[in-house]
Amino acid sequence: MPTGRSGAVAAGARVVTVPATQAFGQRGGRVRDPFDNIWWISAVVENVAPEGGVRRLAEPRYAEAMREAQETWTGS
Repeated sequence: MPTGRSGAVAAGARVVTVPATQAFGQRGGRVRDPFDNIWWISAVVENVAPEGGVRRLAEPRYAEAMREAQETWTGS
């Protein structure tokens, strides 16, 4: 049985936010289940100190990941 995002999609969820690595070291995305609940599916992929995460927010790839997460938070 598939797990994580692929398992959720196979069970009828739709992707709300595509998976991305965030400035503070988590990689994740969101899905909306058939009952209209929005779920974060994420994992820590690296340990990043808080001050390092704040610095990373100035980097384009992390700034874009944060923008995407903020703009898709309602799943509309």
